[in-house]
Amino acid sequence: MITRAMCFDGGGVGGVFTGTILRRIHEWNSSVLGMTKVFAGTSTGSIIACALALKEPIPPEDIVRIYKQAAPEIFTRKWIYRTIPFDRIFGTPYQLERLEKALWEVFGEQKLGDLRKQVFIPTLDGDRRLWGGKRRLADAYFFNNISQRDYDLNMRIIDVIQASSAAPLFFRPFQNRYMDGGLILNNPSIGLIAELMDQGIARENLVVLSVGTGKIAPYIDSDNRKIWDLRRFIKPVVASLTNSNMRVSTKLAHKLLEANYKRFAPSVSKDYQLDETLAMDRLELEANSLEMNSVYKWLQGFYRLYQLEGASAIPPLSPLSKSLTDLDK
Repeated sequence: MITRAMCFDGGGVGGVFTGTILRRIHEWNSSVLGMTKVFAGTSTGSIIACALALKEPIPPEDIVRIYKQAAPEIFTRKWIYRTIPFDRIFGTPYQLERLEKALWEVFGEQKLGDLRKQVFIPTLDGDRRLWGGKRRLADAYFFNNISQRDYDLNMRIIDVIQASSAAPLFFRPFQNRYMDGGLILNNPSIGLIAELMDQGIARENLVVLSVGTGKIAPYIDSDNRKIWDLRRFIKPVVASLTNSNMRVSTKLAHKLLEANYKRFAPSVSKDYQLDETLAMDRLELEANSLEMNSVYKWLQGFYRLYQLEGASAIPPLSPLSKSLTDLDK
């Protein structure tokens, strides 16, 4: 029996880019999301994963709308950072409380165990309490309702998302413990594949579509190493770490699943910052203009859409469509 899964990268406001791609897939064939059993997401991708896994799933077009409404409020700087550029040294200009409020309006008090579909959410657990007389080093932790751990099932959805979304230099660690999942698996594919194989699913029965956020690979400017401009130097270092682990995850997922794994991560024409809310309209526009025939063909074959009555045909290319760089990166 085939297990169909989707994975969503971290990338801040780039969730608009991911959501728009999903909206186009849903418009092409409304059965695809319903046929998907597992949704994995890191950081902003965890919002999308949980939204699609609800008992009453949120349609992709509404996910995009939620991003556009909530992001400007979430990424409102603390008053002191609006007057003094402390964030260049100390980071964390944004409040997790604003993120929590926006998430609560969507998910309320629902817990991970209340979800209809399975989810897989990476985070970095920085708990340094003593365990067995020894200090425990920071380690990866994967919130999920697949392995049915009571601790995970009883966590509020909004807390799991915050744990995966507490990006360094943007938010403080959630509960002074959890940090952004992008530090370990910005593309959660390989973690999800390992978890599902641990549950006894043979890799030949697993198909995974992985969707990016349009981010362009970062570079580090060695001229920005001055202490008073520390944040400008550290930000691309953190971005390079997330980009590197993302590429490793993608390569390993391809190696394990071969053609059963589809990575769709085109780059936008102009890069954006995770908190750059003014870029959201452009991200939506660029996602709308992507040529997606390769995704539709893969879904038809590997999701076995041809077995459905009235399965969608590949739509003709619009004259306005354009291919962005690294379409099948």
